Amino acid sequence: MKLLKAVEVHRVLCETMETEAGFSFAHALCMAKARLDPHVQFFAEKEMKMIRKYAVPGEDGDIVGPDGKFNVKPEEAKKFFAEKQELDAVEVEVEKVKVSTPPERISGKALELLLEVMDFRDEREGDET
Repeated sequence: MKLLKAVEVHRVLCETMETEAGFSFAHALCMAKARLDPHVQFFAEKEMKMIRKYAVPGEDGDIVGPDGKFNVKPEEAKKFFAEKQELDAVEVEVEKVKVSTPPERISGKALELLLEVMDFRDEREGDET
């Protein structure tokens, strides 16, 4: 999977962890998150390094505002976006976590992303999702 997708999946895992779930599914969420953590940390470090390199400091001297936004030096925009695309496209391998008891309810979007890192097997029906 692409690194940017891994970051997005990690975000959904964190959001899903905020909802109450059965022990088996909660454990699977934690395991999947742990497998993605190093990739997300790598992404955050590289992205911040790029921002420091290409961003224009604000009036207060900070390069990233309180809203998380920043401005890229116009003459450096092409380089920034080329490096950003390269970072986003890095391939990462994440072993899927087997989930024997899927949650009763989950949004389609969350399921789509969780399928990147989870192998759902509903043992109640002997079915594989």
